[in-house]
Amino acid sequence: MLIDVNSPLPGDSLNPGDLESSYNSDYLERTFGIVEAFKNYPNTLGFFAGNEVIQFEGSQTNVPPYIRAVTRDLKNYIAQNSERNIPVGYSAADVRDYLVDTFAYLSCYIDGSSTDMSRIDFFGLNSYSWCGPESTFEGTDYDELVQFFGNTTIPIFFSEYGCNDPAPRVFNEVGALYGPEMRGVFSGGIIYEWSQEENNFGLVDLFDNGTAQLRDDFDALKEQYQRLDIEALQS
Repeated sequence: MLIDVNSPLPGDSLNPGDLESSYNSDYLERTFGIVEAFKNYPNTLGFFAGNEVIQFEGSQTNVPPYIRAVTRDLKNYIAQNSERNIPVGYSAADVRDYLVDTFAYLSCYIDGSSTDMSRIDFFGLNSYSWCGPESTFEGTDYDELVQFFGNTTIPIFFSEYGCNDPAPRVFNEVGALYGPEMRGVFSGGIIYEWSQEENNFGLVDLFDNGTAQLRDDFDALKEQYQRLDIEALQS
């Protein structure tokens, strides 16, 4: 599991328009509560300190120091209260004007020390540029992303992907993401999303009686995964 410590509810995330007020003790207490709830599960892979907080003009200047502050707070809390180290990272919107600088700032050692607790441990990217079976590696600027992050020293992956226009989805971007052109830089990705909601991104229909039904998108994604060179991914 990769878990966002924030939520869309008021007071449960950093407000880019009112950072100073939204970064407070109540907010931090909630984020620590999320850590407490999931820290002992062996399949908890990491926590997101933020999700798409930087995505409009002005936020690229004011928000990043606060993301580093939340990252620091979470990592310090985990170090003091968890029996094992759990990585903390950030999930970014694919806004190219800010993307590279955001990554560089959040992943650097500001004080020059490798023990800088405000540095992210991983970087997620929410990317929906690959849309439909006619999309290509170059046409979606996936090649640009590989170039951007080619010298990374931390894991990078798609924290969301799976454009749904046109529908139904065929997920042929899976072959590119896990193929030889990208796997040396990107560590795979997370398809958006599990259950079918109004936005029509679901892989599964969940019903009130507790049952579930796989959607065509699930089968299409499964087919793409089955085509991957697993031995190459493991090497």
